[in-house]
Amino acid sequence: MRIPIESERIGEVQIYFSHVTTGKPCTTATVTFGDKDGGYVFHGFAQLHPNDHYNKKVGRKLALARALKNAGLTRDEKRQIWEGLFSSGMKKERTRGNHAGEGEIMQEK
Repeated sequence: MRIPIESERIGEVQIYFSHVTTGKPCTTATVTFGDKDGGYVFHGFAQLHPNDHYNKKVGRKLALARALKNAGLTRDEKRQIWEGLFSSGMKKERTRGNHAGEGEIMQEK
């Protein structure tokens, strides 16, 4: 998925998700951005706890949040990425959570 960003240093962000089922199950988010001269690749992981049930939306949200944290993006750049993601077919849905912001999940339209 490609998301254009209004930033001089980034331009366009590409996001890929994958789910690994061998060994310890986890969801991986890969975030790439850059230009022709060089690019940057960041990964975020969400590992499934043995007592939890697999939830694709929650795993993707956690993995992407961790990848964006690793990327060292500004708050505005992160906001644009989340908005671009939600406007491209994912929607934000509120569920129960103990902390502010916890419980937000992505759901496919």
